[in-house]
Amino acid sequence: MSAITNEAAEAVLIGAMLQWPEPRRHLAELAAEDFEQPQARDCFNAIASLTAQRAGIDFLTVGAEAQRMFGHDVRAYLLECSRRCPTGVNSASYARLVAEASRRRTLYHGLRSAADKLLQATEDVDAAAENARQALAAMRRAGRAVTLADALGAAYEGTSRAARGEGGAISTGIGLLDHLTGGLHPTQLAILGARPGVGKSALGMEIALNAAGKGKRVLICSLEMSSDEYAQRVMARKSGVSLRAIRSGTEVGDQQWEALGDALNDGAKLPVEFTFDVSTPERLRGVVEASAPDLVVV
Repeated sequence: MSAITNEAAEAVLIGAMLQWPEPRRHLAELAAEDFEQPQARDCFNAIASLTAQRAGIDFLTVGAEAQRMFGHDVRAYLLECSRRCPTGVNSASYARLVAEASRRRTLYHGLRSAADKLLQATEDVDAAAENARQALAAMRRAGRAVTLADALGAAYEGTSRAARGEGGAISTGIGLLDHLTGGLHPTQLAILGARPGVGKSALGMEIALNAAGKGKRVLICSLEMSSDEYAQRVMARKSGVSLRAIRSGTEVGDQQWEALGDALNDGAKLPVEFTFDVSTPERLRGVVEASAPDLVVV
């Protein structure tokens, strides 16, 4: 048995589901693909099919259903599974071992494929990185199932937290927009659309600074402006000095320099980071995963 397969756990779990009703709850937690052994997959599918039909489950019915679905005899395997599982009490442990091996297997094959492609001179590096990321994402998803009851419970709890002022939404700092949208929410993609030159970047920067002012970590990805341009906009916003005066330098009045100094000190405390050389979604995803910000403005 290697780390990416667990034949014993698969057999014992099938034996438990065959003999006792309680272990069959794991049908909702696992998928047939989580089983490495072909006979275990067939038996799992047969048990799931009979459960959906509300039919009786035992050695004969599962053997017959597997024969009907896949055209071969699994009775010898079922006998072996029953022999290896004297009790269903530990079925949760068996299911966990099967799921863990499945996740390892998914990750192994995904990363192996990405590594093989990377050795090819014609393979794009960003594409290979995306393949590796997808392998990691598939590993995280493997074996998971969420019931409607769980989803409804989580949604209700989220509403309760929001009512207590503990919601996870990020305020844009713009009252009417927050009222209409409820703020920006985790995993949400919000697209700001308008004609060129009407202030999309300025609005995005405003939202970023408002979020950062509330302690949220913000990442700004831009191919449009330089770090100097962003810094000048921040100083203008916080000092009240016009952007034109900041850019020229010569138009800054004597009393305005103190305001610029205060703006510099205040702005330096904000948890905002910039990236200016990310040109593909794959590279941006890598930066986001490394820095884990609360809000990304692109």
